This record gives sequence, structure tokens and C-alpha cells, in this order.
Amino acid sequence: MKMNFYVLSKLLSNTTTFLYAGYIAFALSTLSILLKGWHQLDLYLLLLVNFTLIFVHHYLSFRVKFDADLLIILADQLDEKDNENVEQLLQITEKFDKSLGYFKLIAKDKIGRNWEIRFKGCLFLLKIQIILLILQYLVLIVLLFKLLTQ
Repeated sequence: MKMNFYVLSKLLSNTTTFLYAGYIAFALSTLSILLKGWHQLDLYLLLLVNFTLIFVHHYLSFRVKFDADLLIILADQLDEKDNENVEQLLQITEKFDKSLGYFKLIAKDKIGRNWEIRFKGCLFLLKIQIILLILQYLVLIVLLFKLLTQ
């Protein structure tokens, strides 16, 4: 089980690369509009979509990175010799949920979930981040197509 924590945390830690790629798409889209299409009202709609996508992308990147850091901390607390100790994992999970609940970072109905569900939730956030990155580049492609066909 401990290895699951480490593998998933390493995967989630690579979210920064996706965020930088999103910043590149955002910068290119914004510069394209400001330099070439600043006089067209419909391009400002794409700019608004672009800003919305980067803000949501940035928030998701923060959440995914936070999850990765928490998984590393939890994995470090698991016993080295007995990484399949269910009782120890339950105790750590209870402390973890209490801490998240204290800071209002977890809904009360999500306290006590098993780790399979939590892992799926982490992967779901990562998938949403990848979809947002694809959407950002689609906006860039549409924008460049509109500007080049004028």
C-alpha cells in the first residue's frame, strides 16, 4: 500500500509541466489577440474563455500538487517494515481526516472514505487538468485560424 502512495504522488507531482504548458497556450493566445486581433469583438470572447481556462487550470494544479504532497507525508508515516498494516493505515487516515476537517478542506460526508476512492479522486483531478490543457490549446488553434484567415 505504501508504494501506491509513492507512485501516485510522483505522478501527481508532475502537474507543474501541464501548468507551464497551459501558461504557454495562454500567453500565445493573449499575445495573438493583443497584437493582431485587438479590434475584433469576437476575439475578446476567446480571450475571456482563455482567462477562465487558465484560472481553473491553475486552481486544479494547486489541488493536484497539494494532494501529491499529502500522499508523500502519509506514505512517510506508514511503517517501513509492515506496509500492509491495515490498522496503522486506519489510524493515520483518521488523523489525516481530522486535520483536513479542522481546516475545512474536506466535506463531512467524505471523511472516512477508503483509499481506493481517494486515489480515484486524485486521478480524476489530474484527468480534468489534462482536459483543460487540451481545451487551452484548442482555443489557441481556433484563435490562430481566425486570425490567419482574415
